[in-house]
Amino acid sequence: NQSHGSPANIIDLYAAVDIPECESFGQTDFSIPGLNQDGPTRPSDADPAVLKFASSAAHLTGKRLTSAETLTWLTEHFRTSLSRCKPELDQMFCSGVNHVYFHGAPYSPKGAKFPGWMFYASINMSPTNSIWQDADSLFGYVARCQSFLSAGVPDNDFLLYFPIEEIWQRQGGNPYLMFDIHKMHQRMPDIKRAIAEIIKAGYDADYISDELLNAIEVSADGRIKAKGGANYGAIIVPPARFIQPATLNRLLTLAKEGASVLFIGCLPSDVPGLSKMQERRDSLKRLTAELPSITGKATATSYGKGRIITAPDFSGALPLTGIKPESMRLNNGLSMIRRRNESGGHNYFISLLENRPLDGWVTLTNPATAVEIFDPVSGRRGLAQTRKSASGETQLRLQLEPGESLLLKSFPTAVSGAPQWTYVEAKGQ
Repeated sequence: NQSHGSPANIIDLYAAVDIPECESFGQTDFSIPGLNQDGPTRPSDADPAVLKFASSAAHLTGKRLTSAETLTWLTEHFRTSLSRCKPELDQMFCSGVNHVYFHGAPYSPKGAKFPGWMFYASINMSPTNSIWQDADSLFGYVARCQSFLSAGVPDNDFLLYFPIEEIWQRQGGNPYLMFDIHKMHQRMPDIKRAIAEIIKAGYDADYISDELLNAIEVSADGRIKAKGGANYGAIIVPPARFIQPATLNRLLTLAKEGASVLFIGCLPSDVPGLSKMQERRDSLKRLTAELPSITGKATATSYGKGRIITAPDFSGALPLTGIKPESMRLNNGLSMIRRRNESGGHNYFISLLENRPLDGWVTLTNPATAVEIFDPVSGRRGLAQTRKSASGETQLRLQLEPGESLLLKSFPTAVSGAPQWTYVEAKGQ
């Protein structure tokens, strides 16, 4: 089900279905050299902040698959190359998609004149399109990536509270407010910026709704556990003036039980809606009185077994959680997503979607004894060169050209019998 377009809290609607499905729409302006723009198109609405609604719901409710209506309106009819499809797919993989679905495959009877019946949304992933003769290579790539990205459990760093009441309130009383994919930049520009800042700082996050806050627990070590095995290091509340007292009370209860809860920019100051307004305002006032003020400096305050972190911005708040950012995102310009395996290792999908080649040593946030590299395009595999940094962190050698993607699998114990990964060495080395 595609829940975007609904006037309700789309996280809860995505959470209610068996397979949440997002969609890409338009073409992303990647800075990959030599990438053919393939003629007329429109800007992409498939920002990671939008794609993550479906995958967040799947992660929080233990659903194995996040689907995507893929490559809608990428270009005009018969102007789309398979190479132009790949980075759009990579962006979706990094946003939690692991079930690519081509809606653009209309039925076309054999008697229909060339080029057959066409899909209105341009790209036609079917035998009547000339790209079909080479599409098996793309499908093999997708299959290898999805195999990795459906194994284990999600391993994102934070939960980002989606302030639905704040968004409804500031729309000026519009009685029918749709969260369709084409207007997310108008409905939630600050939320899109929040996701971008979290990723830029080297982290990743899933959204959580008021309703789903009631379905999570806090473990003895302060981690926040969701159904199905996903767990997170902290809950972030972005700038929001309006919040239901019950929601704020739940956030503070989680902090008392050991969670870290972050308030960025401002504290809630009013309640939405008119029913029992004064009673709810009094309740909210009592709750906010327990919170430390937000000043010009990020601060962490003990609260029960957990902590309340207040800060004027994300850059000051996130380091206080004690969660290490992924160096691949922070320092190497890689887009990525990480999943945790029962063995204690991790699966990584990494993609270089910008114009700066990588050839060097990359630090992993999680320790590993061995790391295997898989090329999802060719199926080539091998053990990476690894070493320990001066501070004891695991490092591996990576080589990627702009537009290239790799799969990584880390192991907590030594691996024997596997081939070594083949690196490209400069002449004379």
